[in-house]
This record gives sequence, structure tokens and C-alpha cells, in this order.
Amino acid sequence: MPPKYFMMTAPVEPDETLADFFLDDRFDESWFAGMPFEEPPPVPLVLTWDPDNEAGRRMSHYSGGIVLMSRELFAALVEFGVDNVQPHPVVIRSSTGKPDCHDYLGVNVIGLVKAVDRTKSVVLDEGDGIIDMFFESVEIDLAAARDLLLFRLAESVGALLVHERVVEHLRVRSGFGLTFVNPADFVG
Repeated sequence: MPPKYFMMTAPVEPDETLADFFLDDRFDESWFAGMPFEEPPPVPLVLTWDPDNEAGRRMSHYSGGIVLMSRELFAALVEFGVDNVQPHPVVIRSSTGKPDCHDYLGVNVIGLVKAVDRTKSVVLDEGDGIIDMFFESVEIDLAAARDLLLFRLAESVGALLVHERVVEHLRVRSGFGLTFVNPADFVG
């Protein structure tokens, strides 16, 4: 039986240069909390492309620190019915004099779900037992996931899980250059 949930990632080819960005001092760990912000981030949220790789391929999804999604990806998720996401306007400034980029939204994913079945997952590093565990393989506790369409995995907050129905919707909409990894194959 195929998994009901997948890790949403943006694939990287060997030796490929990807555009990346810097977070400024105002980055707040509340982006990882899975809850609405007590104090909203600045509008717009201003980031800066990394000058070492600004010219690289731009992904539709970045999940390190702040979740960034292309406006098109975000619209496709909302169109399907994902309703636990709070969009925040983002401006990514060039460090090389190019025009500012307005193609992304900072996305606060509401829903931090402790959904790892520890009896069936392979844990490489316990970390503090929540938020920063490192896995060789993950089995999702479907009862804990409660059929949510999208959520952050509480045991490893950088991981975004999407329901198989969302995966199919995104694939029909061109896939957005994303890869959907079976949690059993997830290392991270």
C-alpha cells in the first residue's frame, strides 16, 4: 500500500547551483511553531539573494528556516483546499543590482503534528526528542496526522508533509519542480 503522506521537497541535481537567500536579523523561530503569529512579521518580509548563487535555478519551494513558496505553488495548494497556511508578502533583494523579486510568499504552516510512529521509524539521532530528530526512515502515524492536507512534522520541523490527494493535485498542475518522498525513504 502506498504511503498516505509524502515529504515535499525540491530536488537538487548533483553539481547544480540553486538560488538561495539570506535571512536577516528579524528572522524569528516562531515560523517553526506551527501556530499563528502572536506578532506578525514585517510586511513585506525582506530577504536577500545569496550573491554566490543568485543566478542559480530558483525553486518553487524552500523549507529551510522560513517556508517560501512561489505564488503559483501557494495558489495551487489553496485552490485544492489547504487552509492551514498564512501567506506573508516577501521581497527578495538582489545583492548584484538586479531587480527585486516578488515571486514568493513566506508561508506560516499552521499545524505542528507529532506524527512519527517511533516503533516503526529508524531514528539516527534523537536530538532533543522533538523538532530536531534525525531519521533514516519515517513511518507516519496516520491517526496522529488526522487526514490533514499539509503539516510540519513536529519531530523534524523542517519537514513538510502533504497528503497524497494534494500530491496528485500538484502533479496535475505540473508538479512545480517538486519531489514527493515516501517517508520510509526520508533521511533527514
